[in-house]
Amino acid sequence: MPHRYFLTIRGDKDEHAVLCSEDKTYDLKIADTSNLLLFLPGCKTPEQLSDSESEPKLIHAQIWGYANSYWELRCQRPKLKKLKKLLMENPYDGPPIGAQGESSELVKVIISMRVLLAIVLASALSFCSSLDVNPKPCMQARYNNAHATFLKRHLPDGVPKTWDQNVWNALLKQIKTCGRPTQSFFHENDREHVNAVCTKAGGKQHTANLCISKEKFSFVTVRVNVNEGLCGIRSIRNETKHIILGCDEVQDKCRPVHFEGNPENLMPNNNQPDCGERSGPNSGIKASMSESLLVFTLVAFLYNL
Repeated sequence: MPHRYFLTIRGDKDEHAVLCSEDKTYDLKIADTSNLLLFLPGCKTPEQLSDSESEPKLIHAQIWGYANSYWELRCQRPKLKKLKKLLMENPYDGPPIGAQGESSELVKVIISMRVLLAIVLASALSFCSSLDVNPKPCMQARYNNAHATFLKRHLPDGVPKTWDQNVWNALLKQIKTCGRPTQSFFHENDREHVNAVCTKAGGKQHTANLCISKEKFSFVTVRVNVNEGLCGIRSIRNETKHIILGCDEVQDKCRPVHFEGNPENLMPNNNQPDCGERSGPNSGIKASMSESLLVFTLVAFLYNL
């Protein structure tokens, strides 16, 4: 963000703010940590220090401020439901466009609508190109290696049983996930239980293709300083909570394909159906058609303005 600019977010605590860059979507949430955030301008991390023995390794830094309650950006997959909700909140309620005697103010509104729809169209194209989420659990996965990718990221061989950052650093480099700011890992003996979350016995349907486990899991969460580019680890901690997984059909079985964070410590809703209910074979085609219809509708609307 440019110097002297600031961002104002208004709303209730139970509402979620979504920030969109040119190619990514972020959720703005309260930091799920008990750490104290310190502001140290000009401070260097160990990776930024010189290897020269003549330079001091102990540096004095002045603390300009601190915060024990702060917000963080978490990269998320695009969600069209939020875009639809935003567009439906303030529908246009004025004189018909093209009527005689249009005022300059109305012309400005029309131009503004053109700009807005152009932005929305660009966002929709970006969303649809990267939208890999099925609307319901246990639908046919869009990629045959989706479950294998999940295992590589969250159940790789040799998950450390230590808190040594060097050991974890080596693992992240081995599985090539240094660019992921927050990562969660299970141990090998949890594989069967993790897979069971996508079955009737182990999980409840949550939203979209997500299922939430009926039982709590213990897993390790690793946070990485992705901006440094050196796979530097910020923190390693153990968590115990209900896990939320994206569940798709892979090789005729409903398998986990995505790990969704649960910072609000949500629990399964007993009124929701069990996970593992398979959808029809044409559901994936219908979802793709819906995405195409969205783009077509926006193009037609923009053309008719």
